[in-house]
Amino acid sequence: MTAAVHISELPFLKMILHAAKHPECSVNGLLLSDQTLDSKIIITDYIPLFHSVLNLTPMLETALYHVDSYCTAKGLRICGYFQANEHVNSSMPTNIALKIGEKLAEKCGAICILGFKNDALYRLNGNYFTALCKSEWKWNETK
Repeated sequence: MTAAVHISELPFLKMILHAAKHPECSVNGLLLSDQTLDSKIIITDYIPLFHSVLNLTPMLETALYHVDSYCTAKGLRICGYFQANEHVNSSMPTNIALKIGEKLAEKCGAICILGFKNDALYRLNGNYFTALCKSEWKWNETK
């Protein structure tokens, strides 16, 4: 079963502002939640990570360690991964995002991957993200 994804206002704004601040390059970050539900992922915060090169393993591992420590101290959990690609017409998460999602799912359980629809920076309403949730062994698009 694919979980539904709900994004609270604060992480929604943080993700859009992170992508808007660096429109010329890819950006990524981690999605956090204070709840654990099987049927719904409720995103309550967003931690921006990098802009530009997203596949630097040592930097990502260090960032994950620090975010995990922060989550433990605040009673939160990592519930997903966010990525905005550098090209305007590219909204699907990359293979790197899917691999990061796999590792997060192993450690954190139910997670989602959000791909930002970059053309959303030029409009005021509509669907801003491509959301993927893992169902058994593959990633499926969800709402």
